[in-house]
Amino acid sequence: MLCINDAVCHFHLEQEIFKDVGVHEHFSLPRQHFMVHYCTLIEMFGVPNGLCSSITESRHIKAVKEPWCHSNRYKALGQMLLTNQRLDKLATACLVYSQKGMLNGPLVPAGRGEDITTVEGKDKGEEVDSQAVDSEGDKSDYDV
Repeated sequence: MLCINDAVCHFHLEQEIFKDVGVHEHFSLPRQHFMVHYCTLIEMFGVPNGLCSSITESRHIKAVKEPWCHSNRYKALGQMLLTNQRLDKLATACLVYSQKGMLNGPLVPAGRGEDITTVEGKDKGEEVDSQAVDSEGDKSDYDV
């Protein structure tokens, strides 16, 4: 605990050189500021088991980087905002439907449709060659 406090004090003393030289007037570094409170929080709540101080980074990835990858990069901000809005609506709908019990049970009502264990591409009435599909469902044994 003393080492953390010493390191934080040392950082704050050393950062003054940037202000003195005129490189930067004000520092706004959330992670470094958080370290000021770190020892107090450990004393109050105990060791943060597996807690990472970069929660903002994981939020940034979900809110910015993933929607950016889904955009076509032309006027991407609007596309990213729309993607986030749609994902929020889907998450809300899933929560509401779960609370109402609408997602409990099978997705296909009993007696409707074919058995879901049938082989893809099989038409009704066709037989499937048992040697064409091995026990794990791999179609690697097809004769070419």
